[in-house]
Amino acid sequence: MTAYHLLQAILFAGMLAVAVRRTRELLWRGARVEARPFTSALRGALRAGNAARARALAEGAGNAWLGRIARLAFEARDARLDVGALVDEEILELRHAVSRSPRQLRALASLASVAGLLGACGELLWLLGGDHGLKALQAGLVEAMATNGALLSLAMGMATASVALAARAGLAREGRTLLADGQRLAASLERLLDGEGR
Repeated sequence: MTAYHLLQAILFAGMLAVAVRRTRELLWRGARVEARPFTSALRGALRAGNAARARALAEGAGNAWLGRIARLAFEARDARLDVGALVDEEILELRHAVSRSPRQLRALASLASVAGLLGACGELLWLLGGDHGLKALQAGLVEAMATNGALLSLAMGMATASVALAARAGLAREGRTLLADGQRLAASLERLLDGEGR
């Protein structure tokens, strides 16, 4: 393993760190509540006129996106503001968080692919033009070292790109679901709350 392969390993570790951080931000921290039961319970409490229960549900959701949207809706109603306008800001922030993850992972996948090809080219250039010293005395050793280094570089690049693209696809899918749930909740709360406190 050469210093270049070590840099590729660092790139792989960095890509994993980005994937884990984005997954934690978007899903583990931001989607801690089940959307359908939460939305149904919230709507049921509001339709029954039990605003205290609805607020308790919103507070109980903590920092989850749906809880933040619900709390903003209640704050807008209390301040006699347009519920839809205030909640739309949170939806825009959610949309930004959803779109940011796939872009970063796609860029890292492209970088890993290029790094794998560059590493393989570097090994072949070393084979063709490098000073091999005493290694050249053993038949086939230099060729085997260059071939192994090129294959390792390609394999590391492909592995990093594959994991990044798989993480990107998963985060994009889950992010779209979370965004759709947030938009549905926002629309429901706008209908139920907008104008109540006016």
